[in-house]
Amino acid sequence: MRLRASTKIAVGAVLFGCLAIFGYRVVADRMLGNTNFPPLTPGKVNLVGIELGKTLAIRVENQIAQLVEAKQGAFESNEGGAEGPTEGANAKRVPIKDLLRALQGDELALGHLIMVMNERGEDESWPPIRNVWQATDIEKALQGDAAMQAKLERDLNMKLDGTPLDKLRLASYENGIIVESGVPVDITVDGVPKHLIGRIQTPYKPLIMQVVERRLKEKSEITNEMIAGYYGEEASKLLSGEAPKENVRQNLIALSDPTMLAPLAEKPAQILSSAKVIVTDAYIQSANYVQSVDGKNPLYDLTIGLSDEGRRRLWAYSRGRTGAQLLLISNGVAIAAPRIRHELATSDLTITQMHDKSLLDDMIETLHASGTKK
Repeated sequence: MRLRASTKIAVGAVLFGCLAIFGYRVVADRMLGNTNFPPLTPGKVNLVGIELGKTLAIRVENQIAQLVEAKQGAFESNEGGAEGPTEGANAKRVPIKDLLRALQGDELALGHLIMVMNERGEDESWPPIRNVWQATDIEKALQGDAAMQAKLERDLNMKLDGTPLDKLRLASYENGIIVESGVPVDITVDGVPKHLIGRIQTPYKPLIMQVVERRLKEKSEITNEMIAGYYGEEASKLLSGEAPKENVRQNLIALSDPTMLAPLAEKPAQILSSAKVIVTDAYIQSANYVQSVDGKNPLYDLTIGLSDEGRRRLWAYSRGRTGAQLLLISNGVAIAAPRIRHELATSDLTITQMHDKSLLDDMIETLHASGTKK
């Protein structure tokens, strides 16, 4: 069958288009060369990719990019901050500074990340005086160390079996204890799998002491006799069976046993494994900005010049990720959340319409201090 001239032209155009796409990919692959770059440890200034599907979202609020836990919907930017998965001021924020430090192997930062992502962060309900008990010491007390058990029960004003003490210890009735324990997390640091222990703290106060506190809040003046009296009344209810005994031993196990705490590692481990440091300040050769919009709320365009390896790292990451977002992080603060519109193959990366000049100045000063020329 003979083809008409118009059909020939159409087929030729399709073939030409396919060859052009194929040719670009071949050339791009040759120019990129080896893309098996070793993982990067975060620096002072970082360009980070986050891929968590429907778990996280990026929100820009007060000109600061925030990584928050999404209630629903895919990983997306919500620059208006009014609708979508990041709606509301109570959206759980991922502490970016702790995220980066945890990727460096910092176990203290890892512990704080675990606490925040599991809604165990410090708040106004924590006691004014911190009586910290290590999980290992609590284990000794639970295993029958007489001296350690006696000390723990005095600090709790409660025996491990849920029976109240014969005498209230006024010095510790308001504070309870802080249980410091370790949560094991397997992450990759400098390209090497590591087993880290994130240290977390959890306040614990027996229920009887919480009841006494609630009763005292109703009083304008509090005396030691009043505290002891309320404690005695609540203790009598426990001893008579009017009120159920608390399983103090089991509660302490739940706060100190690594096996019981293991589920707390799931969400932080997922976040850490999904954060990829693409470029650090070690691969940035220059950075400058110009004012692009005048007026009451001026805007600025930032241009970052990358080294050859930095360019290839960013190019390799951007391939096949059109529509995804990056986080530009300076000194633990995400100052921009640029979206990938196309493959980023050039050595100059321009991020437009940035609001905060002071953040740009701080980033450039940081780069200058690290050896990058302005």
